[in-house]
Amino acid sequence: MVSVSKKKLKSSCVTLDAPVLMIHNAPKEKMAVWMDKEWLPDLIDQIKDTKVKVKSLRYHENKITIRFASPKDATMFRLTYEHRTKKKVF
Repeated sequence: MVSVSKKKLKSSCVTLDAPVLMIHNAPKEKMAVWMDKEWLPDLIDQIKDTKVKVKSLRYHENKITIRFASPKDATMFRLTYEHRTKKKVF
């Protein structure tokens, strides 16, 4: 399990590595291009299954930031996301 600092536990934001590129499509405007078409729908399904409240989603180069309604919602999502993405050794 990944160790999380107390500061992270009190945060209502989660930043994840994501297969997304930001492409300039107009001056001062960027568009998100997803390299894996199933990644975002799977993430949204996981958020719905976890039943947490999301305030906003923000895309960055190779990252996505999710702002939740409360730090408890963010912690619940972190735990379920870690369980979902945990690599199986055997």
